[in-house]
Amino acid sequence: TKIGEADVGADGKWEFTPTTPLNNGDHAFTTEVLDKAGNSSGQGDALNVVVDTSKVDVSITHVIDDVGSIKGDIAANGVTDDAR
Repeated sequence: TKIGEADVGADGKWEFTPTTPLNNGDHAFTTEVLDKAGNSSGQGDALNVVVDTSKVDVSITHVIDDVGSIKGDIAANGVTDDAR
């Protein structure tokens, strides 16, 4: 089920926030890139996510870069060369 669209900037970055909150449970997200002529990349590999809002406090304590020349923990307001 399509849940939205996002434009990609010249720098290749994009973001998307669903207009309707996701229900608790399993979700599999895929992306499809369309160029200006309407040519499709096809669907990418699924990103599987479980939404569980039952009495859970969520916090991200740290982020790790595991590819490229910059590796390890990423400090607050730090940089990464990981495109994912």
